[in-house]
Amino acid sequence: MDLQKLKTVHDTAPAEAQATAEAFLAWGHSLSDFAADQPSDSRISRLQILTAAELSAFAGFAGRRARIEAGTTSENEDVRTLALTARDLLQSDVKQLDLNLPDRAALVDAFVATGLFLADDKTALYELATEWVSPFEDAGLGKVRLGYVQRMMEGL
Repeated sequence: MDLQKLKTVHDTAPAEAQATAEAFLAWGHSLSDFAADQPSDSRISRLQILTAAELSAFAGFAGRRARIEAGTTSENEDVRTLALTARDLLQSDVKQLDLNLPDRAALVDAFVATGLFLADDKTALYELATEWVSPFEDAGLGKVRLGYVQRMMEGL
């Protein structure tokens, strides 16, 4: 267990959670009991990499695939290029979309700017990629046990 990471999470916890090892542990584990897609005041959102299967399913709704296909024959070179890029992304079994990368986020913005995606499509895509996690999970701590918390607090 990385006690320094645990201390960092402890230092950002609400004061009542910092009072005792048991309170801190209960705070951290109660956050893990929420469904993964449910925000709360203490949960942290992060963007997960979308797989080809998730992207294909995403494209299958709300006319997205039809807009992309129509864009591949556009007279506007920018629209056509972006539509071909979107189609390639959807047709490959090995492609992924990491919205954490600035160039991938810019690509999605370009899809919206050219009309290949609607603003609601962008929102839906980001919602699909968003995962809500506890601070323990976000710090990569795994299973936190009382003994680890007690050792970390003794070193404060």
